[in-house]
Parts: sequence; C-alpha cells; structure tokens
Amino acid sequence: MSSAVTRLFRLPRVTRVVCRRGMSSNGTRTEMNARDTIIGLTAFMAIFLGPSGYILANLEEYKKRD
Repeated sequence: MSSAVTRLFRLPRVTRVVCRRGMSSNGTRTEMNARDTIIGLTAFMAIFLGPSGYILANLEEYKKRD
C-alpha cells in the first residue's frame, strides 16, 4: 500500500525542453537602446489606448442612440 501511495505523490520527472529550429536562447544581435524602447511603447499605447480613449470621450453620444 505504501508503494502505491508514494507513486501517486512522486513528482513528475522534469524533462529538458529542446529549442525549436531557428530559435535560440542567446540575446539579440543588436542592443536595444532607449529610443527603440520609447518608439515601441508609444506605438502600443497609440494602437490600444487610442480607440479606447475615443470611445470614452464620445460615450454620451453612444448612450443617446436608441
């Protein structure tokens, strides 16, 4: 009985994850500087927060529609 219980609570064996073709764990070839980071964050904010802000700014017009 005790061997059956120990088999139930035994931790699963951890297997090593093999990288797929074309993927590596190395860093980027070129370093990211502050300008690249600011451009990327600004683009994401404009893409995601722009439409949300427009809807929230015109919320009263959306409520008036019957």
